[in-house]
Amino acid sequence: MCASIGRTALARGRTLRFSNSHTVFESVATRTGPLKADLEDRLSIDAEKISTWASMGSITFYLTLMAACFLQLRRGRRFDTAAEPAMPPGEWPGVTILKPCAGADDELESCLESYFTVQYPNVQLLFGVRSDKDPAFAVIERVRARHPEIESELLITGEGRHVSPKISQMEVLAARAKHELFWLSDSNTRVHPDTLWDMVSRIKQPNSGLVASPIVGGGELTAGAALENLQINCYVAMSTYAIKFFMNRVAVPGKSMLITREALTRVGNWDEIGQYFADDEVLVTSIMDQGFRTHLGAFAVQNVNTSGDVKKFYHRHLRWAQIRWRVIIQGAIAELFVAPLMVLLVNAVVMQSAKGWAMFALGFGLQMSIDWLCQRLVRGRSLEWKYAWVLLARPVLNFGLLVRGLFSGRVAWRGNHLWMGPRARILTEPPLRRSIRALRTALRG
Repeated sequence: MCASIGRTALARGRTLRFSNSHTVFESVATRTGPLKADLEDRLSIDAEKISTWASMGSITFYLTLMAACFLQLRRGRRFDTAAEPAMPPGEWPGVTILKPCAGADDELESCLESYFTVQYPNVQLLFGVRSDKDPAFAVIERVRARHPEIESELLITGEGRHVSPKISQMEVLAARAKHELFWLSDSNTRVHPDTLWDMVSRIKQPNSGLVASPIVGGGELTAGAALENLQINCYVAMSTYAIKFFMNRVAVPGKSMLITREALTRVGNWDEIGQYFADDEVLVTSIMDQGFRTHLGAFAVQNVNTSGDVKKFYHRHLRWAQIRWRVIIQGAIAELFVAPLMVLLVNAVVMQSAKGWAMFALGFGLQMSIDWLCQRLVRGRSLEWKYAWVLLARPVLNFGLLVRGLFSGRVAWRGNHLWMGPRARILTEPPLRRSIRALRTALRG
């Protein structure tokens, strides 16, 4: 047996001709050829035809998403290029803005300032930090001092009782809220002055429980920040607008959400959503399950990323990939085809022909062009040429993170080492160990 294996390996080794210009391709062909033939023999399938159809499907899917994004954008407004309508006269309900803060986010002061300048008649602004030693504390106080005309308060929230610091802070802030509408907003977001009244006009519609803002990424000064913003604009924003166009459903990270107190209470309040990494998706889904309508706001909120590195991008988007496999598995499967570049690379390796590599070259140019165009459409300006290389890095990294997210359940999050359970539930121990412990407890009982 060993001798047979050795002769086979030697025979395969002799087929590898290491010429100057064909070393890589001949090596790949020699290794994948028997695999392809064996696969076709065992399963009676045409691997080349399947890979070709998958490639064409991936290209078509990506073009369709882009077209839907463009059509949905025509219905709404970009962050910084819209011709603004006037705020309609009439009665407007009070809104409490809940603003949890932690650390010195990029351009934190200007981001906070934008919430003081929203065009709305009745606003209460509540800020939260875990201690007065937090770098955000002094920044918040400085901005508040410039706007005595706006009712605002800064609360020391402490550590809180939830694993998620954001939810712990939200809970403390909501207890001080005087209005029935809560605007949940992240500290690293900048908003257009007309954002709030547009959101309120939608939540005033019958049986409405939540309005979420689309997000765009901007402000990059480093390669890591450029990569982050490109991912937000060419995946997150594109998916948000496409899902809204085709399914009339809200699917967006919870950077900016307007919610009624009634809807929050009906879904279990902070005790329920504080159990999940994907608190925003769980909140939207739970509100829909309660029979409330949800809406997408017209004004995009700018997620400000000026600094950061590739390592920061890696950890954040690995966590997002883990969430998608555990919350929206069909979306995670579809996402594999949102990177046609990678699908076409697999196709080229399987086909082992000039046609396959020609299709890959075509897909390469197509994805680079679409991502460049999407960046411009979504946020109103293009990526700087010095960051053009991230157009290639993004689909490769995103594909790899998506595959790893399927098999990885451990999460490094806000200084904690945690695990992700079903529906992205936050666990403090591995799911298997947790199940064994629960089984032992049940048997003893």
